[in-house]
Amino acid sequence: MNIRITIAFVPDAQSKAPGSDLVHRFRNFGEALYREFRLSGHAKISIDEIDSATDRIELFVNTKRHIGGVSAFIKKALKQHNLEELVTVTRG
Repeated sequence: MNIRITIAFVPDAQSKAPGSDLVHRFRNFGEALYREFRLSGHAKISIDEIDSATDRIELFVNTKRHIGGVSAFIKKALKQHNLEELVTVTRG
């Protein structure tokens, strides 16, 4: 069973972080997710999708048992990339 998690910019993200290169930061964040989950195998994420991302990234968690760990890593990575106030994370 794959559980989809979507990470997307809030509608007014650019106004909350004027002058910053949000797309570049967002892609760096996506690359951090890719590295983590490629090694752990807890979620699937496409490096091609990350490289072309402009406002959203989707990943797929392999089992319900990994949701907690994947969610925790996403929150940690959002904070490291200063994106926690600029995106929404939805499941389903």
